[in-house]
Amino acid sequence: ETEEEPIPEEEPVEEETEEAPVTEEPAVETFVTVEEPVAEVENEENESDEDSEDDENEENEDDSLAGIDTEGLEFIDVMAEPERYAEMQEQERQGLVRLVSRYRRSFLSRLSQSRGNVQEYYSVIKNAFLSYKGVKGRVSWGYESFNRGRVKLAKVNAKSSTLYVYLALDPATLEGTKYFFTDVSSKKKYAATPVLLKIKGERKLKHALELIEKLCAEQNALPPVKDYETVDYTIAEQTTEELVQAGLIRQFTAAVPVGAFETGVVFGE
Repeated sequence: ETEEEPIPEEEPVEEETEEAPVTEEPAVETFVTVEEPVAEVENEENESDEDSEDDENEENEDDSLAGIDTEGLEFIDVMAEPERYAEMQEQERQGLVRLVSRYRRSFLSRLSQSRGNVQEYYSVIKNAFLSYKGVKGRVSWGYESFNRGRVKLAKVNAKSSTLYVYLALDPATLEGTKYFFTDVSSKKKYAATPVLLKIKGERKLKHALELIEKLCAEQNALPPVKDYETVDYTIAEQTTEELVQAGLIRQFTAAVPVGAFETGVVFGE
């Protein structure tokens, strides 16, 4: 009976303790690699959530329209019909109506009334494009485009505290990279410039400049302008009234019967 006692020593106790550190090491590595990208993605998403999608024909209503059904109202362009607008103003002075307005804002008006560093970012981006030979900028009502002959390179727009830059790059080539962007290729007006960058900080500005170099120098082999000198493309801030007079904001005004502000109902003609 005493000779049979050594039998339990054959149990693999030591083998179990040797395997423990092997499983601990990859667990620590997995935690470290997951933690960093998750935080970075959250920051990027927070940056983009603040701004809604841009609209080339963005309209803003007068605050006094709140709670009023405007379906039956006839809005006129105050600059195109000054005499009729004057009649409406006279009716307002007589206490018969109240005038309410909608505003259609151009790219330059949004740029003029933008907040933060939007204008500085715009100036840097514009200089980056124009530093390549043959690249021209063209300002239209809704945005500024940058082209090299018939080759479309980019569109730029401004909204609130963010600069929108649309680049003629293939979104598939940027998937999985450090560049956080929005693929807008499904929209017809952005089909030629499907990579959208929303710039509201220095890091996004740096990424935009890198992608502009990739687009112009690498993808289109455009040579740089020799001894290019940067230009300040920021514009003066103006009031809404000044921008209306300059034709950069279109003001559409309607006359609302005074009683409608009490009932919240507007009766059409």
